[in-house]
Formats: sequence, structure tokens, C-alpha cells
Amino acid sequence: MGGRRIPLDEITYLEISGQKTVIHTKEEWIEYAIPLSKLKEGFQQEGFCLSHFSYLVNLCHVTRVERNAFQMDDLQSPTVLIATVTLPHTLSVEAMIGQVDFLLWMAR
Repeated sequence: MGGRRIPLDEITYLEISGQKTVIHTKEEWIEYAIPLSKLKEGFQQEGFCLSHFSYLVNLCHVTRVERNAFQMDDLQSPTVLIATVTLPHTLSVEAMIGQVDFLLWMAR
């Protein structure tokens, strides 16, 4: 990714911004000239969740799941949308809640 390496555990989520991808961390956001569609599969294999066609979320940074949004531990962008319709390769809201609940339980 453009010469700069960002550890996966520092990435809170990725989002589409036109033809680019914005990578969010707790401290900053970085824009890359690579579309999210080209990054999606690799990040999903690393445990990121496609919550909406515009967002790939690192579930380790989710503090709460609501019906239509993840509450994140990222104070710059505390809310990430969840698709209201089921998209291919998108977990159901119930499955996402189960995964987040499990991760929060493991973190105790």
C-alpha cells in the first residue's frame, strides 16, 4: 500500500471515497488510490467484516452493535453503518452481534 505499512490491529475500518479507499486508525486517516473492491477479499481473510458496501470494519474496534451501525472505539469516526439489506459476503446483523459479543468477551 504505497510504501507505508499500517499494522492491521491499528486499522479501525476502511471506507470508499470515490475511486479511493480511506483507511481509518484511531489517530489518523490515510487515503489510498486503490479501490476498496481490490482490497476487500484480503482484509476479509484477516477478519474484517463488510458491514456495508462502503465499509470494511475491524471487529476488534467495535464497542457496540446497533441495528444499523457499529459503535467504534475510534473517537474521530465513532459510527460505521451496517447495510439494511443483506449484501453478498455480508454477515447478518445477528451474526455480527454474535462475533462482536464473542470478541468483547475474549478481551475481558
